[in-house]
Amino acid sequence: MNAMRMLLALALSSSWFFAAQSQAMIVLSNGQTQVVWHVGDPDPSIDVNVQWFTAAVCGPELTWVSQRFPGLPMRTLTRAPGANDCVIYRGDDARFIADNLVVNGNQ
Repeated sequence: MNAMRMLLALALSSSWFFAAQSQAMIVLSNGQTQVVWHVGDPDPSIDVNVQWFTAAVCGPELTWVSQRFPGLPMRTLTRAPGANDCVIYRGDDARFIADNLVVNGNQ
């Protein structure tokens, strides 16, 4: 259990570091690799078929995700996403985001 907490803390602290620097990004993490993606970037390359997968979505990219994938939960926000907001998705929701960032060349 402590190992899981340590991995989660590492993923969250890394994503908050990235978010603080740019405030507009998606940080995908599979526990071994982190990929930073912005709207307009090519399809990211990361293994999503792992047990622990997260997507930290911040700033305008959070607005983009909420508009593009309205069925994803955003229970940490009770209002429209703002420029400094971040939501951490885990598991299947994070995999869904990663698998659908670029579809048929459209973003």
